[in-house]
Amino acid sequence: MKKQGLGTLFLRFTMASGIAFLVLQWSTPTRVKADGLGQGYDFAGNGKRKLPCFEGTYQPQTLKETSSAIRFNAADFKLALRRQAAVLNARPQGAELNHLTQRLMHLPSTLRLQDLSGFETQLLRGEDGCGNTHFTAYFSPVIQVSSKPQGAYIHPLYALPTDLDPQKPLTRAMIDQEKALAGKGLELGYSTSLLENFFLQVQGSGLAEYVDTGERLTLQYAGQNGLKYSSVGRYLVSEGYIPAEEISLDAIRRFFDQNPDKLMPFLSQNESYVFFKKAQAGPQGSLGTEVVPQVSIAVDPAFIPLGSVVLAEIPRLNEQGQFLGHQLTLLVAQDTGGAIRGPGHVDLYMGAGLEAQRKASAMHHYGRLWLLKEK
Repeated sequence: MKKQGLGTLFLRFTMASGIAFLVLQWSTPTRVKADGLGQGYDFAGNGKRKLPCFEGTYQPQTLKETSSAIRFNAADFKLALRRQAAVLNARPQGAELNHLTQRLMHLPSTLRLQDLSGFETQLLRGEDGCGNTHFTAYFSPVIQVSSKPQGAYIHPLYALPTDLDPQKPLTRAMIDQEKALAGKGLELGYSTSLLENFFLQVQGSGLAEYVDTGERLTLQYAGQNGLKYSSVGRYLVSEGYIPAEEISLDAIRRFFDQNPDKLMPFLSQNESYVFFKKAQAGPQGSLGTEVVPQVSIAVDPAFIPLGSVVLAEIPRLNEQGQFLGHQLTLLVAQDTGGAIRGPGHVDLYMGAGLEAQRKASAMHHYGRLWLLKEK
């Protein structure tokens, strides 16, 4: 899907959320240098905890016998595994991951932590070198478009140009304001909102409903203009327009509804521009398989290879987006994103539509990840 993201984050026993681990190594902490990409926000209730730090990217840990429940939808999890089985062998570490996939297909539907004792578990260093990983989420917007400009449908969504010059990349301002691509036959459709087009680009793909033809299809990621992604949400927080604990898609919408004069200049600060292609299948991740809601995650494959399965201690939020605690689940790395960099940030796919948007918009909290491997 190649999404971008709003931010779119010792030899002793440790206990957290009912989880016990025997940690095999302990060393002096090293810190990840902050680069602004994927870093979470500091606010009360963000789920970050004070944890022992360690060197390196992974910390091997032994699961202790415990009855802690792993809450997951077994059918959806195994669907994600089946979808990736056909493509894994052609990828780095593919044979190993495929063997792991086949073993995981036999997990019971009611799962407890001890059911994973036959696998090696490696804690990722997270954003801070202590295991705190920034969780955000994404979704597939449903956007209404017209196949031709008419009435309020005037904001084009573009296919990937074949003549992009990497030495002279087109910026967002050049495309949206100066109409650098107009008249080249690249328009896939026209929406009523430049901001909704922007959100679609941030998510990487979405469902398009054509109001004039009745057609419904996926607008899939096709490419990008080569310029660096910059988070508009982070800019609005850093400049004091929106409090960190309130940042969400709806908060950004409200801000621009109240400040329409700032829309074009603020969006143009993110020079990265995404192009699309039409597809009949549902949204696909960078692995080349259709992503599964609340199972598929976008990762940095330099640290979590695509196709990997992770035990995740994810943030649990209430209907208002407030942090309640953590829960264990299993997730599958099937996507990447322009803002997903380093071992401390993953992006959970929530599905399509308004409810998925609500859940995705609220998620900017911390948890932990353990990479599952063969022993």
